[in-house]
Amino acid sequence: MNSSIEQSFSLSFSDKNESTVSHDSQYDSMHYQNLQYHGQVKREFSHRIFVNRSFQLSDIKFFGFDMDHTLAEYKTDTFDLMTFSLAIERLIEIGYPEDIKNFKYDPNFAVRGLWYDKLYGNLLKVDPYGNILICSHGFKILKKQELHKFYPNKFISYDANRISVQHTLYEHPESYLLACIVNYFSNSKEYEQKETGVSSGNLFISYKAMYQDVRASIDHQYVTNTIQSRVAENVEKFISKDARLALLLNRIRENNAKAFLLTNSDYNYANRIMSYLLDDIEPSRNWRSYFDYVVVDAHKPLFFAEGTMLKEINIETYCKNIGSHAGPLLSDRVYSGGNVEVFFKID
Repeated sequence: MNSSIEQSFSLSFSDKNESTVSHDSQYDSMHYQNLQYHGQVKREFSHRIFVNRSFQLSDIKFFGFDMDHTLAEYKTDTFDLMTFSLAIERLIEIGYPEDIKNFKYDPNFAVRGLWYDKLYGNLLKVDPYGNILICSHGFKILKKQELHKFYPNKFISYDANRISVQHTLYEHPESYLLACIVNYFSNSKEYEQKETGVSSGNLFISYKAMYQDVRASIDHQYVTNTIQSRVAENVEKFISKDARLALLLNRIRENNAKAFLLTNSDYNYANRIMSYLLDDIEPSRNWRSYFDYVVVDAHKPLFFAEGTMLKEINIETYCKNIGSHAGPLLSDRVYSGGNVEVFFKID
């Protein structure tokens, strides 16, 4: 049952763009051979940076990096399986049926950008204009006639109160768990399917409530530091290491630019992960020396608005200093919180 929707969600983009990809690949190959013939090739295509507008990298003076899923590349199969399993444990703790512990995680199910419709419990694949390309209820892909029942014009407008956009890698386990939960209740003989949820006697569970419970069960793992602790205990299991990371950071600074780390993770976790990635590249250096500025507990996206209180962290005790930090950020220090304004004060 799962395989059909997995193929639909994960393969439809490539199916629609197959001719374009093929044409571009042929053009790139011919263009590369032409440049190679004239001795104009500077580096392999896989080593180049492509952008949607022209600008000179030499004009960029600050390069900022997130940590999770950016500098720290998670092994998504193992990391997502852990997130999925812990979320199921939490759902059972708050009253969901024990049967859900039999759910098996499928890493190939989700793609970025799926919409979850909290009203009808459907996962949607939508184009940039709101046209619905694929719709599934649990693991059932809705046919045209069924789709028109919920969305008469095969169209839906984004509404933050109704739609959850699953746009990050973190949300892949959430997308799959939502599908599992909706599928379970929709097919259980103990529950009667309604338009906006399921019922059993005097009990009614809306699809919005299912979303809220799944969302809360995953958030709970981060709030309690359960996921961070599991990863920190066995970093090699969950995170890939790439020696080229140090080379990248060194080249940025060698070219008179500055590099900074801006992560939502706390210092304890960030220090564990970044030490694993960088500390043994050059034994005489610690990971902080690769950055001009380090900000943890950033609370993005709040960081780009009003933000939070900016504090300096004592790197020996891992505790925040009393009071707030005033003035510009200093190198070789670690800061917590703040907002984007702190970078405007840097020379």
